[in-house]
Amino acid sequence: MITEIKFKKGKDACPTIEWRRKMSDEEFKTATEKVVCFAASTGVEVKFSSRYRCTHKVCDKIIYMNSRMKPSKTYYILLHEMGHSVIQSYMTKGQDHSEYMLNYPGNVDENTMCYTAEGGREHLLSKKDQRRRNITIIHEELDAWRKGIDIAAILQLPLSLYDYYSMATKGVESYVVGAVVDGNLKL
Repeated sequence: MITEIKFKKGKDACPTIEWRRKMSDEEFKTATEKVVCFAASTGVEVKFSSRYRCTHKVCDKIIYMNSRMKPSKTYYILLHEMGHSVIQSYMTKGQDHSEYMLNYPGNVDENTMCYTAEGGREHLLSKKDQRRRNITIIHEELDAWRKGIDIAAILQLPLSLYDYYSMATKGVESYVVGAVVDGNLKL
């Protein structure tokens, strides 16, 4: 179980991570396979299907990936979903949730100690709690994208930060827009 990954900076920085880096589809596929192996080593299963929407199930320790995506998108989103797995690795039943609650208070139901994204109880939250939850989700999304970079660095995988952050921007933006459209956030 991994809860903290340190990213080295300066002369100890990962040589495979660059601001702009050209990668072939084969390189993306090879890197994706290495992330899948890493996931398995942490007890997380990665499933691919054309029917899946990319997501993770914390309690089941499964990452679902859509198999119809381009190799680059598959790789970057898998790194991001593994970032969620690292962040939420202590969210299994019977474990202390206090650290997660301190970092992401809107994502844990205080009564059931259940991760609310899997609890299906979001509609029961007050307007104030919905706003807090939306901000918390955005916070965790940003952190999961950052953890993806840490994972690539530890595994010495190639990464174009420019392309990765471009995808991260689109992903996080969709959560912000969704929260505004729902009326839970005001800009």
